[in-house]
Amino acid sequence: MTLRSLSVLGDAGAGKKTLVGCLIFIVLFIIFLIGSCYANSQWCGLGLPQLEELERKGIQYGDIVTFFEKRGQPLCFHAPSGLFEVEKSQMPDVAIWVVDGSDLLTWAASATKLAALLSSGELLPRERLVIAINKMDSVSWSEKIFKDAVHVFSVLNLNYR
Repeated sequence: MTLRSLSVLGDAGAGKKTLVGCLIFIVLFIIFLIGSCYANSQWCGLGLPQLEELERKGIQYGDIVTFFEKRGQPLCFHAPSGLFEVEKSQMPDVAIWVVDGSDLLTWAASATKLAALLSSGELLPRERLVIAINKMDSVSWSEKIFKDAVHVFSVLNLNYR
């Protein structure tokens, strides 16, 4: 399985660490449930003992990044398209830009910041750029809020190739 890089970026308070923790925990938990890829998931830093420790200590998704960093373990997870390691990189294979869906006053500035990073070449995802609208539970999962956020980003030129 090929290792690919993933950068998770966005504004302060948008939930970047929570998103990474959720990806790591949920994906590896599913792997354990179906009983495959145990050796590879050990390489990713989270084996069954660590899952049990996270549960015992009541560690939330947002704390998983710190849990890994304290142990010097890579932040990585399996996805259907391969193995991803989260890292800060100008040219990741995949970049996720996290937007706080509950704070509509920050959307335009966030979109402008992303557009500037792309146009200046400070961020050049090789395969894909994903814009994740996070914290939608804070706005009752409103489809209108989601569409409004999508509109703010769609009016800017986010082409980077």
